[in-house]
Amino acid sequence: MTTLQYVRNSLGLTVVQLANYLRVTPSQITMSQSGRRSLPSHAAIRLARLLTALQAVSTREMPSTTTLGHTTTIPNKIIDLTIQLHKVQEKLADMQQQYLQAQTFLQVKTLLQEQPTTDALEPIWLEAIAADAATQIDKNSLEQQALLAIDGKVLAYKIELLKAIE
Repeated sequence: MTTLQYVRNSLGLTVVQLANYLRVTPSQITMSQSGRRSLPSHAAIRLARLLTALQAVSTREMPSTTTLGHTTTIPNKIIDLTIQLHKVQEKLADMQQQYLQAQTFLQVKTLLQEQPTTDALEPIWLEAIAADAATQIDKNSLEQQALLAIDGKVLAYKIELLKAIE
């Protein structure tokens, strides 16, 4: 049973009602429950709040794991890891976008430099922006993106393991 199903069943909510609370579409709930799609981070955060409140009033004890000296329930750990995974995925998407934008700018710069111009400031501007673009390429290199993608895969693997235990 997924965390979404647990929350829905425990509170007697329909897919539409839960979707309204999480501010997503009902199809996103359905796809997430079936494992075909992850919830957006804003919805995962709202789900975590809902689950925390549900657990606070629940009389049913959940299996727990001990992490860093404190006890946390498996569903909460799954939610925490899911939030971390969403953040990693968002950061990776930002890195990829910045990398591509910087590469595109450097290509545009090369084309502009090949064309004659009457604007004396254009070459200075191009060099200044090119320096920023080179910094972005270094900061968001394919190697850095690969390392972040590995972090994301590790988080996803941890989530799957906890779901198997749940």
